[in-house]
Amino acid sequence: MVHDPKTAANELIQRGIGEGQPLTHIEVQKLLYFWHGWMLGIHDQPLHTGFWEAWRYGPVLPEVYFSLNHHRGRPITGPIPARDEMFTEDEKSIMDVVYDYRLLGTFTLVGITHTRGGPWDQVWHGRKNSSVIGDELIRSYFAGLLSGNSTSDG
Repeated sequence: MVHDPKTAANELIQRGIGEGQPLTHIEVQKLLYFWHGWMLGIHDQPLHTGFWEAWRYGPVLPEVYFSLNHHRGRPITGPIPARDEMFTEDEKSIMDVVYDYRLLGTFTLVGITHTRGGPWDQVWHGRKNSSVIGDELIRSYFAGLLSGNSTSDG
């Protein structure tokens, strides 16, 4: 099932709150990107509707960004308005793994999204914002990671 991006963001937000470690806006963006990428790479199925853009600090899902940007760097203490949707076991299991990426720290997560040859790197080219990172590019990159080809160029 393809979800509302805000619903997927809330799944991460609620988990952070439930564990007593609320996520920041940038952590939600990065974890959501990895969750979406692994869904595409493993199951050839997007996690959510909408599109990713290459922004200065990595991939951004604008719809989620504009719902959370008022938090700035502060922890998010509640969900954002979104549809109520259920996640499959496959989606939940990928989210469980991706959620632990938060332990790497914000700057490391940003660095990972900036990997040379990765989807963000392929479309950024020093632009300000709004360079769309297509799902096929994301799928190809994450599928390449699974096959051991971490320099997959789509």
